[in-house]
Order: sequence, then structure tokens, then C-alpha cells
Amino acid sequence: MPFRMLLWFALMVVWAAPAAAGPKPAEPETEKECPHAYGAFDKIIADMEKALTCRAAMVIASACAMGGSSDVQLGAAVQERCERDFLAGLSKTQRRAYAADHKRCERKYLRAEGTMYRSAEAFCHAEVAEKFVRRFAKKPPRK
Repeated sequence: MPFRMLLWFALMVVWAAPAAAGPKPAEPETEKECPHAYGAFDKIIADMEKALTCRAAMVIASACAMGGSSDVQLGAAVQERCERDFLAGLSKTQRRAYAADHKRCERKYLRAEGTMYRSAEAFCHAEVAEKFVRRFAKKPPRK
């Protein structure tokens, strides 16, 4: 009986420790409003091409997404922006893995009909590119 009480007390301490640590720090803002009016895709895409990072381009695309086939342009622009950071440095094997991830996006939405699924497929491609940036982009040298 004392062992069970001791075990119960230890579990309570372990479970209560994260709650006692206080509130978590605020997450960096990833949601924002679209910087341009509805339908101004040329301006939105120009902003994504000028974005300093792949993540910044993805934030713009997410904020301006409409949930329809027009998002295909946004997803493609994000993918192009992200590929600038890593594509040239990929090995043959890594390029095959990149292509395989894109094929997964295509298979996932192959039988789905409607513009909403074209949007989802485009953002799936953009997320694959963003994932590869995190894994394979060359880091600037530390000073």
C-alpha cells in the first residue's frame, strides 16, 4: 500500500510540473492579412518572389489563399521561391525523394474533384518544397 501511495505521489508531481512552469511564450506570428486586394495575383506573386525566405513566401500565400483553383498560382510561386534555396544543391537521390514527395501530393488528390482540392494539392507541393528548404538549404556561415 505505501508503494502505491508513493507511486501516485510521484506521478502527480511529474504531471503537475509542466502546469506549474507557467504560460508558454507566444508563438511567432504566422497568420497575417493578405497585403493586396482580392484577385491581385500578379502583385501577390511578385511579393512572394521578392520574399527573403521560403517561409515568408508561404505566409503570404497562406494569407492570400482563396481555397479554390486560383491558389494553384500561389502554391507554384511558393514552390519556385523555395526551390531557389535548395534545388541546385540536391544530390540525385535527394532529387528523387523530392519528386516522390510531389507524386504523393498528386496521388493524394488524384480522385478528388473540385477546386478546393486543386488548392490543397498546390499547397501540398508548396509544403514539400518548404520541408526540403528546412532540410537541405545551405546555411549562411556564422560570423
